[in-house]
Amino acid sequence: AAADRAFRRRALTLAVAAPAAVLAAALAWFPVEMWASDLDPGELLSLRQGVIALVALVLAVLLVPLLALAALDRMPPGPALAVAVLLAATPAVSGHAVAQEPAWPSALGSWVHVVAAGLWAGGVLTLALGLPPALRAAGDASRGDLLAGIVGRFTRLALAGLVALVASGAVAAMVYAGSIAALPDSDWGRLVMLKAALVAVAILLAGLVRRRGRGRSRALAAEAAVVLVVLVVTGVLTGLAPSGSPTAPPGPMSVTARAADGIAQLDISPGIAGAPNEVHLIVVDQVGEPVWNAADGQVVLSSGTFERLPVELTLVEPGHWTGSVVVPEPGRWQVTARFRLGEFDDRVVRGTLDAAPPDG
Repeated sequence: AAADRAFRRRALTLAVAAPAAVLAAALAWFPVEMWASDLDPGELLSLRQGVIALVALVLAVLLVPLLALAALDRMPPGPALAVAVLLAATPAVSGHAVAQEPAWPSALGSWVHVVAAGLWAGGVLTLALGLPPALRAAGDASRGDLLAGIVGRFTRLALAGLVALVASGAVAAMVYAGSIAALPDSDWGRLVMLKAALVAVAILLAGLVRRRGRGRSRALAAEAAVVLVVLVVTGVLTGLAPSGSPTAPPGPMSVTARAADGIAQLDISPGIAGAPNEVHLIVVDQVGEPVWNAADGQVVLSSGTFERLPVELTLVEPGHWTGSVVVPEPGRWQVTARFRLGEFDDRVVRGTLDAAPPDG
């Protein structure tokens, strides 16, 4: 009974801390992204990432009391589990998965991957942090039985999560990189290989935890430490483009995006540094007719060297702006176009220009 109370107290702390960390990350993302991308709140919430971050924030707010009540046995864990599974879907609809065609199989696989990681890695961290107080509260004679019982139950539960984690991760790596053989050719692929090696080490440590009597708690702590490193590597991976992602060759850029009931198109050609490049921002309706209430067209380029390179645009007809820009240097440039529909509906279109050297 004393060991049970000690474990539940630590589980309660973790139950509140985990979604609180997600909540803090979601709150911090908004001002950072607005500063980095020079967006106002309305523009940010018009983007997929902004909406998804807001959804994650709301779900994290709901999880804090639900998990706390479940840990205190004040309510069944079902509602908290349902909200947690929904929260796990947010990375699947905002990351690399939705860049694939068709998007839904990759998004579903990413969702399975995150849920499986939460089941296995989250469980390992909970045991590593929650078991020491429970073992201290247990009598000397019961510590071994307590550890064997808890680890045995968790191992059966985590096995399903680990199988799903490895399978979904392997499939995603092949889809994003094009093949397993292509992984060593990019930073993204090499990090995936590092992550796979770390997971293998964690599995070996889990085997030690399962089989050993004395020293189980130390092996569990080592497994938890490896899990934390895996999470750090995963965080870095989300900020890198997969090695198999298509990259545009140097030259003209053309991007289209939905704009209310119409389509916005952003073109830059010929895509050569050191020479004038023609810029067109066009907004049309579903049948290709100009959108008369489109206003305030703007286009800005940026790179690692140049933080902001605005393009002077001229409205040549309703919904059609044109201008010219000399790209100072070859390389990758981020292009952001903004315009307004009516009085209040601000829209953003983004693209990447790979400017070729002046000699072609």
